[in-house]
Formats: sequence, C-alpha cells, structure tokens
Amino acid sequence: MTTPSSRPRLLIVGFSPETNIGDRARHDGLLKLLRRRGFSGSLPINTRIGANQMARVPLDYPVLSRVADVEIVPSPLPTFDNDGTGFRRIAGEAANAASMVAGLVLLALARFVPGASVALWPRRYRRVLDLIREAEFILWRGTNLRGRRNALIEFYRMYARLFLPLLCAAYGRRVAYVSGSVWSDFAFPARWLVRRVLRGCSHISVRESESLWNARDLIGDDDGPRIEQVPDLSLAILDGSEFAYTSDLRSNGIEIAVTLMDWSGFGREARRRYIEAVARFLEERIESQGARVTIVPQVIKKWESASRIAEEVLATIAPTARESVRTIDGALSIDELVSRYRGSDLLLATRMHSAIFALSAGTPVIAIPYDVGAKWQILGDLGAGELVIGYDRVTVDELRARFALLVDRGESLMEGVRAKLQEQYARVDRNLPAEMDDLFRPADATPPRTPSPS
Repeated sequence: MTTPSSRPRLLIVGFSPETNIGDRARHDGLLKLLRRRGFSGSLPINTRIGANQMARVPLDYPVLSRVADVEIVPSPLPTFDNDGTGFRRIAGEAANAASMVAGLVLLALARFVPGASVALWPRRYRRVLDLIREAEFILWRGTNLRGRRNALIEFYRMYARLFLPLLCAAYGRRVAYVSGSVWSDFAFPARWLVRRVLRGCSHISVRESESLWNARDLIGDDDGPRIEQVPDLSLAILDGSEFAYTSDLRSNGIEIAVTLMDWSGFGREARRRYIEAVARFLEERIESQGARVTIVPQVIKKWESASRIAEEVLATIAPTARESVRTIDGALSIDELVSRYRGSDLLLATRMHSAIFALSAGTPVIAIPYDVGAKWQILGDLGAGELVIGYDRVTVDELRARFALLVDRGESLMEGVRAKLQEQYARVDRNLPAEMDDLFRPADATPPRTPSPS
C-alpha cells in the first residue's frame, strides 16, 4: 500500500470485502478501467473497516492490500466483529449499531460545520473526511441496494450501506454510483432513503435491466441523474477471446463443477429441497454417465461458507457415487476459478459470479439463484435466462429439464451467450462516467472537438 498522497484527485468508496471472489472481480475490473482511462498515481479506496480494526485488512482484502499504488482508507466510524455466534454476534451487532448512531453526529457536523468537522472528529478516523473534501471526483462502486422483510431492520441496514454516500452529500459532494443493483421491494423508510441518495448522485449506472427499471421507478421522470445500464464490472477482467464451447453433455466422464450457498431465506424446507435436488441430480449424472464432480469455493466469507451444506449434499449422495465427488479446500484466485470452470463441461451454480466466470469461458451453466432480486437478471441479459431455477422451487426434475435443454440446444444457447458477451465487452468501459475524461486528461491536452451538427 502507498502512503497517503497530498491531494488525491479521485476517491473510491463502497469496496466490500474480497472474501466474495465476485466482489474481488468487480474491484479488479474497476481498477483496470481506471488505468485504461488514464488514471495514474496513488488511488485512495475507502473500505467498511474502521481504523480500530485495520489488522483485518489483509484478511478481508488479501489482494487489494498488496497493490502498490492503492491506499486503503478506513471508515470514519469504528467497526466491530459480528461474525461470531450467540452472545458474541449480538454484542458485535449492538456495538456496530451504536457506531452508526454516532454517525448521525458526523453527518450533522459535515452538513452544518463542514470546516470544523474534521478537527472535531477523532484523529484516527479523519483521513476519509479529508479525502471527501479534497477529491475532484468520487466513485461509489455500486452496493447492492436490496430490501429486507422487516422494515426497521431494512432501514438500518440501508442506512449503514449508504452512510458514505450520505456523508459525501453532507459535505456537498456528489458521487457517481457505478455498476450496482437496485431492488424494488422496499418499505417506505428505506425507499425514501434510497431515493434521496440516488437522486443526489451525479451519475447512476446499473448492471442489469431489472435494476434499470427499478432505479427509474425510484427516482422518477423529473430532473434526476442520468441512469444507464452497463455490463458487470467483472467483465472488464475476463478475456472474451478465451470463450470456447467444447462441452458434450451426452458423453461419459463429463466434468461437473458446483458452487453452493447455505441459504435459509426461504425457510428450512426450501433448504432441504435444494440439498435433495442437487444431491439427486449429481448422483444420477455419476451413475448414468460416470461424471466427476468438484465442489468449488467461490466465496470464502466466513458467514457465507458453503462447507456445511457441502457436507450435507455429500451425505445425501449414495456412498457408491460419493467417491466421484471432491471438494476443493481453501481459496482460489480469479484466474484459478475461471480455469476450473473452463475445464468443466457444466457448472451447477448457486453463486452468481461463478456463472458469469463459467459463461465467459464457454462453459454452460444451470443456475440456482439463492435469493430473489435484480442482480440475477444479469444471467438473463447474457442469454442464459432459460437455465435459471429459483432456490425455493428447485427440484431434481427441474434440474433434469435444464440438463436436457443443454443436451438438445446447448450449442445454439451458448452461441447466443457468446454474442451477448461480445456486446457487453464492447460496452464495459461505460461503467466510468464520461465526465471523468476531463479529470484524467493532461492539463496541456487539447479537449476533444465536438462535431458540429450537419
């Protein structure tokens, strides 16, 4: 990491932990686009970790923390672990809630006494306040703006997610919301807060068609910011030339990769049916085709670990078939994950970016979205919508039907995916707002000439 620079020109907020490899790919994609656009020098990136927990940075940001020209900037609020169980988890949640209440004081200071707010705030938490006030452009790497079942919890979670954009607004600074996803099912308090923040953005880009509709509905048709649909940032680091559809799902000895998600959002019965469906489908492929199965760790975040549900899936598979299933332990890099999916004939995906990685390599997928929300529309926008089954309605019959669809029409479906991917690769640069061009252009460069109307 670099030492803090004297006057950064750009600030990035909203980088979530890299323990979700999909988020890591989105981070890498944004950094690649910035370098391609012409940004050079130290890049300050604000994280969700408080200055009191900076020892967590190498654990939560194992790649970013080793990038030479990146300065990882702590949150202006203290943070506390809440990834334990029982009392420890409750205590962590309570401490974080108290910290967010203190954030209201900071928002008031920034709004009413901005000049004095930095001096009044504890020294170790001031760095990001200086950066907000000095930055010439602020990029907010799009947070998933999702609803919750309980309106009070939804409002609190949304306030925590939106705190940095709210702080920027309190200082009179506008942010560009880049490549996020926007849900539609908010209760009134959270809906009001999301609308207020999005309307204050200088630019909004979302990564799938459903979010485009939802964002427009939230903001309205009057003088709000421009909203644009753009490709997922991960596509900036995926190489379209590597696409090669070689799967023959009729043959024996096919390779099946699997990503799992331990999800209780639809209740215990839905979770049990998911385990049963996945286990029976894999068992059938092993017994009828001699398939070899690999369970892949797409996410290594502690509270989203798939190790427990992987054990339950294995325990449900017949002992004779179980010998053909192996589980990869530990973390894989993005390149290693893409290579793993490229070497497979099929991916059974319950993690969205595992499906994107596989499709980019030419490997067909059967996707099982573990939650209901806008982000999964990305797969439909890539031409793979027919291969998606909801977590709450997946059965072995549904999996068989998608497999049969790939056997019969896999080549044509994947040609459609290839075409959609090429369109997305060609537009991925649009994740960065056009108004950033002036920021990156050398001072002595001639501005681009605007063509005269003919």
